[in-house]
Amino acid sequence: MKKLYKEAYKHRFDVYLIIQLLVLFGILIFPDELYENIITPILLSLFILAGTVIISKKRKLLWFCLVLFAGSLFFFGAEEFFKNNGKIIFRYFA
Repeated sequence: MKKLYKEAYKHRFDVYLIIQLLVLFGILIFPDELYENIITPILLSLFILAGTVIISKKRKLLWFCLVLFAGSLFFFGAEEFFKNNGKIIFRYFA
């Protein structure tokens, strides 16, 4: 696991740039429905993961960003939950 982390940290900016380019220009490569429903959520999750690898050496900043991200997930997830009368709706795979 440590070896994988060291490799990821060594190539962190390259991976971040590639994921960012795929998010921005992926719609030109993939079909619309496939890109919007399946590929975009995966790429955005990888984008967040790559961002955390970039700031992982600064522990206080990492924890601040993770707490901020978890809070935003809770806030927007709760908003979506209550907007649908307590029913969880899977938009991407329905």
